[in-house]
Amino acid sequence: MFSVEIHMKSEAFDDVLDTIFRERELPCSLREPRMRIYTGQDLKSDYGRFWAVFFDIKGHSQIVEQIKECRWFDGKESKDLLNEFLR
Repeated sequence: MFSVEIHMKSEAFDDVLDTIFRERELPCSLREPRMRIYTGQDLKSDYGRFWAVFFDIKGHSQIVEQIKECRWFDGKESKDLLNEFLR
């Protein structure tokens, strides 16, 4: 199952991230100040939905600047999306 864990520098964009993921029907499975985990629904479309979100986020430099850590889990391994894709 796909998921992503995002740690932010401040709480300013917590709600923005929730909205972006919710619009792609990717629920927040753990919600804490400055930290979110969004999990797929074990559907074939989850992979594309996550990557649509990642491209959306990448297009908003003010959000990317606030991300402290972003780990993508594909069920087998995790990747550092912040340094490998978003920046």
